Amino acid sequence: MARTLLRAQVGHSTVRRLVMGDEATSQAASPEQVAAMVELVGRSIDGGALGLSSSLGEGHTDGDGAPVPSRAAQFDEFVALAGALRDRPGTTLEFIPTVGPIPRERMELMADMSLAADRSLNWNLLGSLASEEIYEQQLAASDVASAKGAHVVALTLPDVMRMRAGNVLPSLPGWREVLQRDEAGRRAAAADPATRAALRRGAEQVAERAMGVLADFNMMEVADAGSEWVGQSLATIAAARGTDVIDVLIDVVLPDKLSLYMVLPSLTPSLGRSDEGWAERVAVWKDPRVVLGGSDAGAHLDLMCHANYPTVVLSEVVRVRRLLTLEEAVHLMTARQASIYGLKERGRIAEGWWADLVVFDPATVGSDAAEIRNDLPGGGERLYAAARGVERVLVNGEEIVVDGVATEARPGTVLRSGRDTETVTLADRRRLDP
Repeated sequence: MARTLLRAQVGHSTVRRLVMGDEATSQAASPEQVAAMVELVGRSIDGGALGLSSSLGEGHTDGDGAPVPSRAAQFDEFVALAGALRDRPGTTLEFIPTVGPIPRERMELMADMSLAADRSLNWNLLGSLASEEIYEQQLAASDVASAKGAHVVALTLPDVMRMRAGNVLPSLPGWREVLQRDEAGRRAAAADPATRAALRRGAEQVAERAMGVLADFNMMEVADAGSEWVGQSLATIAAARGTDVIDVLIDVVLPDKLSLYMVLPSLTPSLGRSDEGWAERVAVWKDPRVVLGGSDAGAHLDLMCHANYPTVVLSEVVRVRRLLTLEEAVHLMTARQASIYGLKERGRIAEGWWADLVVFDPATVGSDAAEIRNDLPGGGERLYAAARGVERVLVNGEEIVVDGVATEARPGTVLRSGRDTETVTLADRRRLDP
């Protein structure tokens, strides 16, 4: 379960911007420009990059608010760039087709990219932020690919996404002005019957017209480490106080301006974290079209927290709910990924293989509640969830965590394509996943 740093994939948007300049975000590439991009991707992979990463995700914009360059690409450009991987060993493809249901033409595109590269393509994120169960429609992308002889797999977050909800309260009618007051002013507003009634009306208006889980107050949790309610949902707090979630917003969250995050079940939003929801998610994880896990490499660390999923799986799914055996869970989080990405001598404990190991207590392993930490450069915020029950972590046989505390050791290495990864062609993949 320990990870040695992977060499970055080549970013399509970066390549496009280097070749096309200011036109990258809005123009189709000429044949000459596509050829230049293919050449640049190839040189980057020859320098050690693991493969190609691209996106058509509608929510992806650059610092100026323009669509990221890859969103302006024509489909033949994606296929041409994927082809740069074909003759380069140990490479792989990553793609974001959209957020929500996947249009048929984008399913076809992923299959064509896989065929051009002669590699598996993984896409993210299954279910994503949709407010209803859409994963069956999305998984059809794998069936489309299989029918063409390609291989496409979906990444899925095992537990839930925790997303900062910092803009929710200021957007409620009548709340912004109250939130801007000092602590004494906010407490006075919560105690004033007329102001309190106005705040309640504003929250109820949003709750009544809200679609799905993105504005469901019951699905919000407290993120402030200094609060007695950290890690608890507003619904839980309401039950403990004998009130409703809007009263919790007014009486608990508003006075101290507590930070909140949304808890978003990634596959079964309508089922939440119920027994039925957990069972359905675990069944999806076992689907050969799915790979357990997901990462944004820290791109949204101030907004989301999902890096704690291994300890959540080992505790919530294995120990508490017994929906997977310990062996099944470890396999789904280690050997499965190593096989798809061709990681040499990693993913299993075997003689002569790299000793990347996590030593944990199955009876206590778990995740603490997500909380806000201000330990980034300049005091920047991030969401963080500490692990429990992890006794030792070894990388390349050297301890980097002892009794839950990080050491000063830095024995890891950067993995390079071809040197540290094996080529897994489509034919290889069919033999491994018949």
